[in-house]
Amino acid sequence: PELNARSRVLEIGPLHRFTDYQELSGAQVEALCIDELNRNFTDTLGIPLHVCDISRAAPPLEKESFDCILFCEVLEHFDIAPQFAIRTVMSLLKKGGCILFSVPNFASIQKRMLLLRGGNPQDTLSPIVTYFAHIREPVCAETRAWWTDAGAVITGEGFTNYDKEEPGGVLSKLFWTARFLKIRNWYGLCHIWFPRTRRYFYLLLRKPV
Repeated sequence: PELNARSRVLEIGPLHRFTDYQELSGAQVEALCIDELNRNFTDTLGIPLHVCDISRAAPPLEKESFDCILFCEVLEHFDIAPQFAIRTVMSLLKKGGCILFSVPNFASIQKRMLLLRGGNPQDTLSPIVTYFAHIREPVCAETRAWWTDAGAVITGEGFTNYDKEEPGGVLSKLFWTARFLKIRNWYGLCHIWFPRTRRYFYLLLRKPV
């Protein structure tokens, strides 16, 4: 997104991507987390950290005050339905503001094959701290519906493995197809020709003006 020194960015469940935004645009960045685990890191950088379980409560932040919100690899840790959190995120975003959302893809080929073999592709739950595990990973169709029902406009989406060399054009796909056939990497072949079976998906969202 087009950000500048006057822009305000919030990262939920900080993966520390906000530092990239700060360096690239000079934007004012803040973080929101369920606990104090990131306090030392954010305090060192002088970045405000707001503590709140956004799946259950709205943080004490001004409505429509952020130009950009990063909501990456968080929703799969919720132990309740995500609609409240999604509506809360939308309420914090300025009109015309953008959201970068990403989450593991429960429809990945790895999980499909594990289910066919009788395995359970879900995380083993901890008896002590639940939210470190992936409580429920979604699929793209239901996630799109959650955001559009909350009033968001989807401006882009994609499926990814977070690999540095994901095949793009036809020549690249043919090169990786030959390579994966040689080493019998059937998962890699599916990822090339059926992108929706990759391990993660992301949505680029905007709040209507």
